[in-house]
Amino acid sequence: MDTMPVSPPTWATPILSGRLTRLEPLRPDHVDGLVRAATEDRRSYEYTGVPATRKAMADYVETALAERDHGLVVPFVLHDLRPGRGGIVGCTRFLDLDFWRPTGGQGEQGRTFQHVTISHSWTDAHTSPAGDSSLASTVTVRTVTGSTTIASRGDTEDSASSREAAEEHTRPCRTTDGDPACSATPAASPSSSASGDLSTPPSVVEVGATWLAASAQRTGINVEAKLLLLGHAFDTWNALRVCLKTDVRNHRSRMAIERLGGRFEGIRRAHMLAIDGTARDSAYYSILGEEWPQVRTSLLARLTRN
Repeated sequence: MDTMPVSPPTWATPILSGRLTRLEPLRPDHVDGLVRAATEDRRSYEYTGVPATRKAMADYVETALAERDHGLVVPFVLHDLRPGRGGIVGCTRFLDLDFWRPTGGQGEQGRTFQHVTISHSWTDAHTSPAGDSSLASTVTVRTVTGSTTIASRGDTEDSASSREAAEEHTRPCRTTDGDPACSATPAASPSSSASGDLSTPPSVVEVGATWLAASAQRTGINVEAKLLLLGHAFDTWNALRVCLKTDVRNHRSRMAIERLGGRFEGIRRAHMLAIDGTARDSAYYSILGEEWPQVRTSLLARLTRN
């Protein structure tokens, strides 16, 4: 029996433009540009799970788009807008989306909650050590299958299980931000679409799965991309909280998150499989809606110096 195509939620395809970079919704025709960016110089990807071949990148994009169409992630490509540059220079996304709002402690009697079950699979991808070009495209994959129950948008019940499922649905590799990135193998297509109310954007999100071409690092592009993402989450979606996380050993990433204004929340021990095959401890950071104006001012000041 043919499966009806699934369209992404209307809030899942924004275009965010700045002075240095433009974030566009990920598309299949971005694969070649992403491969060029990912293979430019891989020595900086010590903590990064970034596809190194066209086949791996095509699978990476296919997986991200399938997850987007079911309201699980909002993936972007980053375009370089600097004079004389141009082209795709990396990827980032919103992930681990949640859809609740405080109710002031007053329950809603008689309200019903609709849930949607989405079958999925995920993979553990292991890339070669940074700097070893002879092994740059080596990937070992372990596939696990399962199902996720996702509360419909606007539900006020505890959605901890949804958060866990969304996080585990993300590939447990590390990126330039230390966050999970999709592996080189696609997840199985969900067996059913998220038929709940997808008209409401998320209230809690994570910014992660970020990686940049070597030529785009330390240029202000990442800072501006974070400014655009945070601004969209807080100003357009009216988000309550934005999370960022990284491998506890990735001191460079932790310092970068702290410079962005992320407040350290703690360490989640043995959180996921790290790219080196060990049990990764993850350092969690967050920015709340009431902290956003000060964070925005700080980020704008940093960008004026670039």
